[in-house]
Amino acid sequence: MKYARYAFTALLAVSFGVAATPKDGMNTTGWEKAKKAYIYQLSANNPGVVASAANFVRKYNIVEATDALKTILLCDHCEAVKVSAALALVEVAGDEGVKTIKEAMKTEENELVIAFYNVILHADSEKYIAPISEN
Repeated sequence: MKYARYAFTALLAVSFGVAATPKDGMNTTGWEKAKKAYIYQLSANNPGVVASAANFVRKYNIVEATDALKTILLCDHCEAVKVSAALALVEVAGDEGVKTIKEAMKTEENELVIAFYNVILHADSEKYIAPISEN
């Protein structure tokens, strides 16, 4: 009876291990979940979270975040968030991002943000848009 308990416990542990293994094997990185999380964080109430998420969208070139970045430029009120979103949008969406920045400039009231948009629109991207470090 003593050995039956050990055998049952071992069998149960193996069963839980098999059940917890992802269907596509051990190579799952969770990248799709991470991309969804970054896009979701773009709609957070905390400006620091949104700015950080925009930087990660830029760093990892998450094209699926384009619409969320456009919404930020047109609707958000925080300078840091708009600056981060504008940089990310130009990197991720290219010409579409430039078009959105021009559109956002028409209604932007903050002088600093307008000046930053002008720098983005008139600058050589390799010279003025610094790459995000891997650290």
